Formats: sequence, C-alpha cells, structure tokens
Amino acid sequence: LMQDYDTAASNYRIAKQDYHNDRKQSLLASANEMHGLCTLISSHGRSGAGYIENAIQWYTSSSEIAKATRAALWCVDAFQSQGLTNNAAVTLKRASERESHRSGGSDLRAALLTEQASYMFLRPSRSGGSQIRKYAFHMIMAGHMYHKCKLHRHGVRCYRSARCVLVNKRWFHAEDHINYDMARYFSGLDQVQEALHYFASSVDFSTTPNPFILGLQQQKDIDDHSATDEKMLMNHQKTLIKYF
Repeated sequence: LMQDYDTAASNYRIAKQDYHNDRKQSLLASANEMHGLCTLISSHGRSGAGYIENAIQWYTSSSEIAKATRAALWCVDAFQSQGLTNNAAVTLKRASERESHRSGGSDLRAALLTEQASYMFLRPSRSGGSQIRKYAFHMIMAGHMYHKCKLHRHGVRCYRSARCVLVNKRWFHAEDHINYDMARYFSGLDQVQEALHYFASSVDFSTTPNPFILGLQQQKDIDDHSATDEKMLMNHQKTLIKYF
C-alpha cells in the first residue's frame, strides 16, 4: 500500500520460508506470487518472473488452476515488457493446457488463453520477426476450443482470422481443412449461404496440387455440400408455405 516494494518483497521472502517449513502449500504459492509481483514492480523482471513461475507450480499441484492462470498472466506482462514475446506465448500455451487438462480448469479460459498466445506470434521478438504460421495454427486451435464451449460465433471469428493468413499461400491441406470446418460450423448456425460458399471452396480442384491425394476428403466435402443444398431447399420451401 505504501509502494515500498523492496521492503514488501523482503517480508514476503520471510513469509515464504515460514509457509515452507509449515508445509502450507497454498499460502506458499500466494507468497511466491506476491514476492514475484513486488520484484517485477521493482524493475527486477527476470527474477520476478521466476518467483511467479514457482507460484504457478505450487498452485497447479494444489489444483488451484484459476490462481495459476492469474499468476501466469503476471509472467506474460513481464515477458512482454522485455520484448520476450516467444516466452509470453509459451507461458500462455502452458496456462491453456492446464485449464484444458487439469481438474478445476475451464475450457473457456483455455480458448481465451490460446487466442492470446496466437497474437504473440504477430509481434516481432528479439530473435526475429513475426511467425505468421504459428499465429494461424494457434488461432485455429482457439476456434476449435470455442466451438467445444458452444461459442460458435467466436469460433468462426478465429477461423476467419486464420483463413486470412492461409488463403492463396499454397498451404493446401491447411486451407482445405479450414474451409471445410467453416462450412460445417456455418451450416450448424443455419447460415446456409455462407456454408455453401466454404463448401464450394473446399471442393475446388483447381486449388489442389494433386486432386487424387485429397480424393476421400473431397468426396466427404461433396456429400456435406449436398446435405447443405437440401437444407437450403427445405428452408425455401418453408418460406413459400408460410407466405402462400
């Protein structure tokens, strides 16, 4: 409260030793987090992130996944301030995996964290420029997670963002996959015209280097395309019956 962060950090250090001796795991994790946060604010970035990473491990072993994610976000801020965007992306990905696979986690938080990780790959890092393929891959993963949470519009938004990167780059398998998934999801949202557009893109043989390689997949695409056509016709019939 008095903004004397160095003194606060030394007090949290003493508290950590006491909690460790008393085997108070949850309190030890909290003291580590606050020690790291005070150290970060005092401009000792790297060591502060290390303390917070220790807190994340303690929170995870105590199944306090939401608190582990909160601590991870402090690390992300620290890495971003130092231009370590790859480290920030890795931290977000690990947090997402904990949310997905550990008890007490949240699929929605996992999706949000994966989407945020994808944005890190758009920012230039110390080791080089942006990593556009990794951005697209993680955005597709985020879209899949949103669909798993029944948040289909957010899922489609992520797929569209990834498609802007993949289209016309001769990454045929990736483009085919995203066209098919977007068509399927739009069909589920009863947006038939949009679904037909993406189904048509997924069965466009002129964009495929060897049509025979994707024969089975494109046959499935054609079958789904036909099912969507039938759905659109049924919708038109219902509209006609309603007015006539």
